[in-house]
Amino acid sequence: MNRKFLFLPIYVLLILFSFNFAKADVLIEDVEENSMQSAVAAFGQGTIETGSGQQGNYVIFSCGVPNDIGNIINDPAPGIWDDLDEGACGGTGQRCAHGIWGGFVSDPDSEEITCSWTEFGTVFSAGSMRFTGVDPSDPIIGVDCDTGQGVEATAPSINTEAGSQVLSVFTLGLLTTGTSPIADPTLANRAEPEGDWFANANSGVQNVLSIGISELEEIAGPTGTVSVSLGDVPFEWRACTIALRMASPRSVPTMSEWGLISFAAFAGIAGFFFLRRRQATA
Repeated sequence: MNRKFLFLPIYVLLILFSFNFAKADVLIEDVEENSMQSAVAAFGQGTIETGSGQQGNYVIFSCGVPNDIGNIINDPAPGIWDDLDEGACGGTGQRCAHGIWGGFVSDPDSEEITCSWTEFGTVFSAGSMRFTGVDPSDPIIGVDCDTGQGVEATAPSINTEAGSQVLSVFTLGLLTTGTSPIADPTLANRAEPEGDWFANANSGVQNVLSIGISELEEIAGPTGTVSVSLGDVPFEWRACTIALRMASPRSVPTMSEWGLISFAAFAGIAGFFFLRRRQATA
């Protein structure tokens, strides 16, 4: 009985420390993708689901459209969304453009979001990711984008925080009309992602691909670049890196807290030997 009472405060103290030092990383709840194409009639809108999860989750979605005719992408509906990036792909033809938006959702169930654009086309591709554990007051650590043309697209490196989720979004437009790319793009400079989408729309006249790749960053600092390729198929591209801040920063013990931890460990060991000694002399 004495042993139980001696070690109970130590157990409680260690449990409290374990709660204080627990981290709440940003995690992926759901991933959705959609593609639309028509060889018969042009259209001016497409949809993407927010995915299901928990009330208060943060959702990022991207809508990709052809840009041969100077498309302007309208604000998505319903809801009010933060504009994270809008613009055309690089290269001389500007064959693609995208819009990326983010925001918190109040419904745990999936919701259909409509993207629309000013000049009708024959293709549309989109993807979304739904995250939990995102800071409700300051969700975005940073956003940076690059554009280009070639056989590889590269999302830039940005500085991030420990426990963040980093999403790389790629929009590609093939240079050769009617070319169908390989089913799975090749990923470079990244480990196995936490989640990803790949939406390919090809009408035979226009083509646009949307690719999303997300990975948890365990430590703070530069994320490094992320690249995708479609073999030897050339394309124009726009690529963005978005870092999401977690709601609760990771706790690191102070010097005084380390002292309490050391004292608890010492007291536990001393108490154990004291009881053993009393039992031996009884």
